[in-house]
Amino acid sequence: MKKFLMMFIATIVLCTGCTTTRNTIVTEDKEAICESLTDITDWDEANKVIDDVIAIRPDNALSYQPHGAYNLTGYNSKVYTFDYPNDFYEVVMMDDSEDFIFIIHNTGNHGVSFQSIVYKGGVFHGLTSNYVLFKETDGSITAVSLKEKEHCEIGEYCFYVEDFENLSETEQKTAIYPNGYYQCKF
Repeated sequence: MKKFLMMFIATIVLCTGCTTTRNTIVTEDKEAICESLTDITDWDEANKVIDDVIAIRPDNALSYQPHGAYNLTGYNSKVYTFDYPNDFYEVVMMDDSEDFIFIIHNTGNHGVSFQSIVYKGGVFHGLTSNYVLFKETDGSITAVSLKEKEHCEIGEYCFYVEDFENLSETEQKTAIYPNGYYQCKF
């Protein structure tokens, strides 16, 4: 099941883009990157695009590692945005219960993905330098690691899960929360 889920997520990462309905300020660099994403057909092209996108990430933004290029289609999703410098990232809700999230750099119909996480039991709440935060029904905050476990047994959840309160003070201070959201037709 783990391998199937990972293959499914990898397929989303490789075959996933967004046509937004909001007004955005697009730099010439972003326009050039978006144009280069339209016909990604191999890993070398995808890696060049990823390098181009990472080159425009603000130095003081969270420094997530890219996981691939995306081209999302067939979704009408809620997309959370953040304040500068982390406006480089957006978090796409892949389901209505907001427990399946996809962290991306949105350059239009295609872009760079950073992680996708499914966490049943909470709804998306925010990000830290190493965790995605989910708010539980009792109001507590659960932190799910961006990094997958090195060894994961079949049927085991493949991400580390912590209470936000148990994270180091340094990690807690990196927390960012959405400044808003918009609906996006993929």
